[in-house]
Amino acid sequence: MNKTPEIIIRYYEFLKWMMLHIEKYPKNQRYVFGKYFEEKLLNILEDLIRGYYQKDKLAILNQINVDLDVIRYFIRLSRDLKLITVKQYEYAIGILLDIGRQLGGWIKSIGR
Repeated sequence: MNKTPEIIIRYYEFLKWMMLHIEKYPKNQRYVFGKYFEEKLLNILEDLIRGYYQKDKLAILNQINVDLDVIRYFIRLSRDLKLITVKQYEYAIGILLDIGRQLGGWIKSIGR
């Protein structure tokens, strides 16, 4: 059995944390912004898993890189709308930076 890559484990933990916070968004934000945010988060997890198994990884990894940038903006918007605290924002961005570094290393390792 294959060992799960660290980036997938780290992202999965971030996803759980983020979804618990989105669940607490006010109803008017949760059903439009929150739903779209969750879908984007879940799609990234799916793409990370696909990227792990797919033979030609570069295109999907580059798309994940773009999607992570979108998530950074969603988190920033969440902070600006006061849906999360500044401390929660800093925590989330720190994790995303770490995941981004891991993704960058993965992309580099396959010979960008």
